[in-house]
Amino acid sequence: GNIYEGDFVEGSMSGVGSFRFINGDVYEGEVVDGQLHGKGRFVYNYGDVYEGCWAHGKKHGQGALKQKLRHYDGEWRGDQMCGHGTLRIFPKTSTSRDGYVYKGQVFEGCRHGKGTCRYDNGDVYEGQWYQDQPQGQGVLQSKSEGGFRYIGTFRKGMRHDEVAVCVFTCGDRYEGAFHENAMTGAGRMVY
Repeated sequence: GNIYEGDFVEGSMSGVGSFRFINGDVYEGEVVDGQLHGKGRFVYNYGDVYEGCWAHGKKHGQGALKQKLRHYDGEWRGDQMCGHGTLRIFPKTSTSRDGYVYKGQVFEGCRHGKGTCRYDNGDVYEGQWYQDQPQGQGVLQSKSEGGFRYIGTFRKGMRHDEVAVCVFTCGDRYEGAFHENAMTGAGRMVY
């Protein structure tokens, strides 16, 4: 079964202690009435490590989770990444450039609210997020398509606005409508 070693108060596991669970998970830290509560470190049997605050057996407050392809350091509520934090997603392969570092608001583990994302391919997006996608006002500095800086609205992760500004690295400037990442509709190009 599970093993607890540590402090007891009036017959209750309370104070500082360690749990060794039957599945191989290990917790070391503060405990109140047999629950993980306060500061502690939890090592999962599959290698993930969480170090930070706990409340009533759940990650809650400031904490850091290190996983194979993802690191998060920030606020937690009820076992969910929620509040302000830094999220690092590592590339899936050694040659891919699909990783990123995000600093900003998160909700239930997703980029959500205001934040800045620096992608491994060199792109930088700063602005509003909704369920892990750019949504609302934002600025995208991109190295793709010859390089450009887009200032405007995003919808479902794509440039989408009636009055956006896009300045290209070559000096060309477009002011006008975008639809699903393309200049579509009324606009003006200065080149």
